[in-house]
Amino acid sequence: MKYLLVLGGGSARNEAWGNECVASYKELYDMTFFIHYDHWGTEEKNVNIEAELEKIKATIEGAGEGEWYVCAKSIGSILTLMATARGTITPQKCVFFGMPFSVVGESVLHNDFSIISSFTVPTLAYHNDSDPTALYDVTKEVLTTHASSITLHTLSGDNHDYLDFASYRPTIESFLSLS
Repeated sequence: MKYLLVLGGGSARNEAWGNECVASYKELYDMTFFIHYDHWGTEEKNVNIEAELEKIKATIEGAGEGEWYVCAKSIGSILTLMATARGTITPQKCVFFGMPFSVVGESVLHNDFSIISSFTVPTLAYHNDSDPTALYDVTKEVLTTHASSITLHTLSGDNHDYLDFASYRPTIESFLSLS
């Protein structure tokens, strides 16, 4: 079995991003799982990291044996790094969009990038060169310094949306070696 785990960004609008990601890539996998964050639809602005890591763990344990692949945006990429470091998931490959090191480097990671340095999963990271939320220069520096398994794929863009799934698909499909 080949499983796709989809983890969106923190804001509630990322529910639509996750649904679109699933719709765009689901036929490449036997099953897809999209984690809906608890704070969506509430007044809370931030992801409850521990609660969402527990949901990821329950999803993995409930699915049974298989190969896991991850598509994650923004805070979802950080959750993937954390879940991998904890041994919750061992992805075959990952695709990340807009990794937010400029936002979480200090507040979530406390400037400890060991979860990135120890991350050995082949990963493709899409990042807009003018992303106003996840600053490109910070992401590039962190990946260059700490992440030998993550290949940065720079896009021209001034947003944190990452919605052009059709244009990403050929590169992602080739990277994942799925047909």
